[in-house]
Amino acid sequence: MESFRRMTNDCIQIGLTEGRTSLKSLSLACYPKLKRYEVPSAYKLCAISKSSGILKHHRKLSRRHHVKQPYCTRLSLTSCYGVKITAGKLQMPGNVEILLNSYVQRFLSQPGVEVRSVTLTAESARISVRKQVEPMKCSGDAGHR
Repeated sequence: MESFRRMTNDCIQIGLTEGRTSLKSLSLACYPKLKRYEVPSAYKLCAISKSSGILKHHRKLSRRHHVKQPYCTRLSLTSCYGVKITAGKLQMPGNVEILLNSYVQRFLSQPGVEVRSVTLTAESARISVRKQVEPMKCSGDAGHR
């Protein structure tokens, strides 16, 4: 988690010095410089994405207010690549495995539920999912009798 925070802060610094906020330009500038971190590339890409969001928010706020230099303080680990659920365990890149309780296992095993990303902090694990739903069928115009 500490490496992910440091990678995010490095990307923010690169983005500020080079004036880059878009995901594509920040990725091209940062990815080669993140080679010194010995972590799977999935985490590097997510750190770049997170720092791009922070930089865009900073740019938007700085148009109207005087703001401090942005940085990431919270220890976390986010991945949206290579996340799988197998045998009741959440598997992430870098051989990270987390045992899931029965409620979460039942929810994630429902048809149409797909795991999109996972964020780990010291206190929690947040799993973002996408769920297919049936479209509603209207039986008439709203407000008409």
